Amino acid sequence: MEVNLELKTSERIINALRQLEQYMPIVGNDQTVNILTGVSVRPPAGFAEDDAGIIELTFPGGTQIEVDGVRFLELEIVHSARYEVEKGEVDGTVKQRVAALIEHLFRKHDIG
Repeated sequence: MEVNLELKTSERIINALRQLEQYMPIVGNDQTVNILTGVSVRPPAGFAEDDAGIIELTFPGGTQIEVDGVRFLELEIVHSARYEVEKGEVDGTVKQRVAALIEHLFRKHDIG
């Protein structure tokens, strides 16, 4: 699979988040939402060039913050891996699953 390198880093991070069970895309939009927390994730407004992986989080109630998207993706991968291992969907440890997901998603979406 080829990565669309015309996408900003934040958009590639959001595409990777969409592959985790706790995320659902918002149809017709560049956002995705964590179905467990209600936090929506989108590229930051106002970045004309590549955004260095900064993403914008909007919490229920409207508070918005910008964060390092790579670090956020890594944290969300840990949550997803814990869920998959504890549910019995995958064999091995959480640490092994985290490593596999990071390697797969970062390569697939050309992150980091």
